[in-house]
Amino acid sequence: MTGAAALAPADLSDPSLYDRGIPQDVFAEIRATPGLSWNPMGDTGFWAVTRHADVVEVWRRPAPYTAA
Repeated sequence: MTGAAALAPADLSDPSLYDRGIPQDVFAEIRATPGLSWNPMGDTGFWAVTRHADVVEVWRRPAPYTAA
């Protein structure tokens, strides 16, 4: 995975985002931005891993990407 982190363009944890199905435009925007996208949730948050190559990397080597 290369590139800097970016803020997700929408709150990916908001159920209303998915009321009309998967928001393909939001995920396309995330995938077009180099690096991972950060989705804040109050004092915490999560990384959105949306590109296939990045998902494979995390799946093959989970330790560096897992919160302890």
